[in-house]
Parts: sequence; C-alpha cells; structure tokens
Amino acid sequence: MTGNQTETTIDPIPVSWDHDALNRIESARFLTKYLNNLYLHETANLQRDTFVLNINAGWGHGKTFLLTNWAENLREQGFPVVFFDAWRNDYSKDPLIGFISELHEALQPWLDQVPKAKRIMKTVMKHARNIASPLAGVLGGKIAAELVADAIDSFDDAFVSDEAGSDGKRAKPDTKDISGAASKFIEEKFKEHQSIKKAIQEFRKDLGELVVALGEKTETIHLPVYVFIDELDRCRPTYAIELLEHIKHLFGVKGVYFVVATNRQQLSHAIKAVYGSSFDAGGYLRRFFDQEYELPEPDNENFALHLFAVRGMDKDKRLYSPLRNQYYSPPPRELTQIFALSSTAFGLGLRDQEQVASALNAITLVYDKPKIHLAYLVFLLMLKFKSDEAFYAVLGHAKTQNGKDFQETIRPHLNLQVTYQRPSRDRSTGRPGPSERAPLHEIFWEYVRWTFRDAKEIRNEDVNMYNGTSPIVGELQKEMPNPSFREQDYPLTISDYPKLVSQAGHLM
Repeated sequence: MTGNQTETTIDPIPVSWDHDALNRIESARFLTKYLNNLYLHETANLQRDTFVLNINAGWGHGKTFLLTNWAENLREQGFPVVFFDAWRNDYSKDPLIGFISELHEALQPWLDQVPKAKRIMKTVMKHARNIASPLAGVLGGKIAAELVADAIDSFDDAFVSDEAGSDGKRAKPDTKDISGAASKFIEEKFKEHQSIKKAIQEFRKDLGELVVALGEKTETIHLPVYVFIDELDRCRPTYAIELLEHIKHLFGVKGVYFVVATNRQQLSHAIKAVYGSSFDAGGYLRRFFDQEYELPEPDNENFALHLFAVRGMDKDKRLYSPLRNQYYSPPPRELTQIFALSSTAFGLGLRDQEQVASALNAITLVYDKPKIHLAYLVFLLMLKFKSDEAFYAVLGHAKTQNGKDFQETIRPHLNLQVTYQRPSRDRSTGRPGPSERAPLHEIFWEYVRWTFRDAKEIRNEDVNMYNGTSPIVGELQKEMPNPSFREQDYPLTISDYPKLVSQAGHLM
C-alpha cells in the first residue's frame, strides 16, 4: 500500500465526459473506486497476486469509449496505465512480443521518475526476450507427452530419405539411428522447456519488484498498475487465446490489474472454433477472469444518439423529423427521438438498431436531395428488417390507400400502442388545444399514403384537414417545384424511399 493513498483521497474520474451518449462515465466511476479499494484491501491482507476484470458488452455498446477515457483519467492522476489494442496488433504472430513492447513504452513516463524501476525494467525486458521464442507455446499448457509427440513427428519426417530405392519406395533409416537422435532431440526440448520455465519465474519476480519500486514514489505515482486490453474478441482465435494465456502465466503479479473488454459470446465462439463446438468455452474463460462486469444496456434514446453521433448523422442538416420541438428536444435529439420511438415500437434490440442505423447512414451518403424525411425512412428500414413480406405489402397499401389493411399488415411487427406527443386543435373553432398522445403509426401511415402520389395532389391538399396536428403535409408542400410546373406530373421525393430502402437492406 502506498503511503498517501487511502480509500477516499483519489477520485480520478471527472464529473462528465464529452460525447458520452451512453453514460459510460458512471461505470468508470464505480469500477475505479471498486478496483482501487480492492487493491488497498488485498494488499493489506496479502490475499491475491493480480486481478483480471472482464468488461462484457456487445459490439457498439461503448466498450472502447469507456476504456479510452477511463485510461486517460487514471493516467492523468498518476496511475501507471498500459493500453493495448489487441486488434491493431493482431498482425503479429506472437502476441507476447507486441504486448511487452507496449508495456515497456507505456510505462516510460513513470520509469523516468523512478531510476530503480527503470533499471529493473531492463532486466524484465531481458527475461522477456528469452521467453518470446517459438517455444513460448508451452505457456498454453503443453505437457511432456505432447512435447514427445511433437519430437517424434518431427523426426519421422527428418529421417525418412527423399531418395527412392529400387522398388520405388522411400528408404527408411535404421531404427537405432532414429531412437538415438530422437532421444537427443527430446532431451533438448526438455532443456529448452526448463529454460523458459526459469525465465518466466525470473520475469514474474522482476515484474513484481518493478511494481513495488513504482509504489515507493508515493508523491506522484499510485497503484495498482492498470492494463487495459481492448478489441480482444475481434482478433484471430489463436491470438486471443495465446494473449489470455500470457496474461495468466506471465503477468500475474501483485499490483497489476487487468481490464479486458470483450463481447464474451463472440469470444466464446472464437474459442470453440479452435477447440471444437463441444468445448466448454465459458468455463475456459472463467480461468482467466476473476470477475465480469456487464456494461449496463443504454435506453433506446441514448443509444440512438450514440448511433447517430458515431456516423455523423447528428450533423446532417437534411434530416427532418415530424416531432414538434415544443414537446421534443431540438436537433440532434429530435432526430434520435423519432429513431428511438420507432425502435421501441418495433421491439428492436440494440444490435438490430445498429444494423438499421448503418443502413440509414448508407442512404444518407448516396441520396442527394436537400431534405430527407427521417421518420419514413426509419419506418421502412425497420419494417423491412422485421419482414420483407410486410414491407412489400405496405407498398401495396400505399397504392390502394387502404389504412385498415395497413394496420393489419404492421400489427404483428409493430406495437400499435406506442404513442407520441403532438398538439391538438379544436375541431369546431380551429384553435390550438392542449397536447395529446397519438399513435406513432399514424405518422407512418401519413407518409405511406403519399408515397406514390404526385406534386399536383399534394399542392392542392388542405393542411387544415389534419387539424393542424401533423406538419408532414406542409413540409411536403414546401418541396413542390415552381408553380409554373403546376400541370406537370412531378413525383414526391418520398417516392424514392422504397427503392433506397430495398438497396440499403442488402447491407443489413
């Protein structure tokens, strides 16, 4: 335990993070206090060497955002931090080389403060070079029998002559020659194995001394040493497995805390790809992780804001939402709120919403019109995601103008009870009334019924017939061409949407 570090004095996480749509700072604050106090408690009670925490969440749930900002805050407050992006280092054949290199570089600012620790690091790197060899695979649990089998297989190939005899068959060497050479080779294998085993012990010993030396600089350096590993589930299965094995066997020393972000389900699939479908991947992973933290799932609105922000759609001025600003937030939240409401109505999970957002982004990138009716595009994309049959049936209703059939078609896929807030208007006086809740699917039907009609019809439509409750017709009228084109059959821009959605649907 460092001299001036107590359970209440260090709080390295600020009040807020920029662009934290998923509120991941709350997880960072909780985990920081937990891990720091866990280290202090276990240091005092001498219970555990190291600690490995798995941050589990699906793709797109903010794991990288969490780790990046969390690591930066810890670093600023004097905690030695190593950040290893496993995916970016996946090109390396041996994960140990890249990881130790990152460790050495990341710790330099703290080593420069502690000459003793800097000297120890040189020894650590010396032992690391002895370990990082083709035989480092023994860390993966190879036993003597496997080493023997490898040796025999190698010698079976090495001692069979390439030259064929008079009978056309390859000549076989003398059995005594094979036995003697194999024995010698196996002996060398075991010697190398013992040498690596000794190097591992020395590596761990020196790494432990390095941590202790850093902890002596109590004025500016705080423990534990945090090692963040991101994107492990995106790596080659063999790379991910080897890296986990290295963490367990090499870096399990007191004062080093690992935080490994994964999609555990995806990582389990990767492990089964190596060991077979019947392999207990969950049990295997529990060998490496002391605890798992499940990232809280964000609500649909915050997740939509995150999806739009990472794709730059929150800054797209062409996107139009029919939700009224007096009841909903101004852009970009107004845009993401219609997406969130629609996701709720369709019952989409976070992964489904991510796929729809990607398809929507594709449309915004290829569509060159000055206005994009977001609510209609989102409705069509989500409906097609749920059911191709329902999608094409709704387009048929757009031509027949049959609202009842429209409701029956979408009923199995969309919750008709989901509502939105809108202004009302007194039918007798025409004056605005109090706000009211209306079924969300009414917005969608209003778009659907105008899909294949032309500019002449929308130009002559009486907005007042909607009691002023929907801005959609008025917005469509603003898109009309110059009145001199009154007699021209000019299609509405929303007539392009079904084809755009059909194309983008292939990306989902």
